[in-house]
Amino acid sequence: MNDIFRYSLIRLLQGIGIIIGVSVFLFVMLRSMPVDPIALMDSPEYQLTQEEKDAITQAWGFDQPIFIQYFAWVGGILRGDFGISLRYRYDVLELIKPYIPFTLNLSLWTMFFIGLIAIPTGLALAYHHNKLPDRAFLFFSIVINAIPSFWLGFILIYLLGFRLGIFPISYEGGFMSWVLPVFTNVFLGFSGLARFVRSEVLNTNHERFVATAYSKGLTKKRVMTGHVLRNALIPIFIMFITNLPFIISGSVIIEMVFGLPGMGMLLLNCTQSLDFPVVQTLVLFISVLVVMCNVLGDIATAVLDPRARLSFKRRAAA
Repeated sequence: MNDIFRYSLIRLLQGIGIIIGVSVFLFVMLRSMPVDPIALMDSPEYQLTQEEKDAITQAWGFDQPIFIQYFAWVGGILRGDFGISLRYRYDVLELIKPYIPFTLNLSLWTMFFIGLIAIPTGLALAYHHNKLPDRAFLFFSIVINAIPSFWLGFILIYLLGFRLGIFPISYEGGFMSWVLPVFTNVFLGFSGLARFVRSEVLNTNHERFVATAYSKGLTKKRVMTGHVLRNALIPIFIMFITNLPFIISGSVIIEMVFGLPGMGMLLLNCTQSLDFPVVQTLVLFISVLVVMCNVLGDIATAVLDPRARLSFKRRAAA
C-alpha cells in the first residue's frame, strides 16, 4: 500500500506541475497579444474618462511586469477570485456558473449513451472476432473518426432541421433541442470506446481463468459476459474517467454549432471580444479537468487493477 501511496503522490505532484505549466503558457500567450484590455472596456455604452482608465490600469495591475500580473492572477484564483469580465463587467465565476449546467448536461447524457452503446458493441465485436461484423465495424470506425464534429452537426441541422423541420436548428428549450447535439457527440464518440472494449475483452480472453471457465463446460456466451467482461470492466471504467475531459471539450464545440447556452458559447463570445479573464478561466478549467482525470485514472489503475498491485510488490521486493 505504501508503494501505491508513493506512486499516487508522485502522479499528483506531476499533475500539479503540468497545471502550473499550462497556466503560465496560457497567461503569457493571452497577455502577449497586441491588444489593450482597457481599450476593450472603453465602448460607446461604457465610455471611460482618462482618470477612470488610469485607475483601472493601476487597480488591475496592467502597468506591472507580466510575471507580477501572473502571480496576482494565481493569488486571486487561490482566494476564489477569478477576476472581472472585460466585456460584461461582471465577476468571472458568477458569469460562468449559469453556463456550466448546460455543458455538464450534454456531457453526462453523451457519456451515458456512449457507454450504453459502446460496451455491448465492443463485446459483440470480440465475440465475432475477425468475422465480417468485426472487420466492417473497424472500417466504419475509421470513417467516423475522420468526420469533424462541427461538419456532422451542420449536416444534421441542414437535413433534419432546415429541410425536414423535425428538430429545431438552434436551442429553443425542451427535449427536441437536445436530440441532435447528443446524437452528434455519441455518434462520433462511441466507436473509440467500442474498439477499446473489444481490445480489452480479447486480451482478457487469453487469461488462464478463462480457459478454466471453458474447461468447466460453460458456453462461450456465458464466459464472455460472466467472466471476461467483468474482469475487463476495470480498464473500461478507467477509460471513462480519462475520456471525460475530452467529452466535455467536444461538447463545447457542439454547443457552438447548435447554439446551446453552455460554456462553449460563452468561450466563443469571449474569444471574439478578447475577454481575457473569462477565456483564461474557461481554458484553465478544461486543462485542470484533463490533467486531474488522467491522474485519477492512473491512481485508479494502481488501486483497482491486481496486475498493477503485483507490479508494485515486485518493485518493492527488488
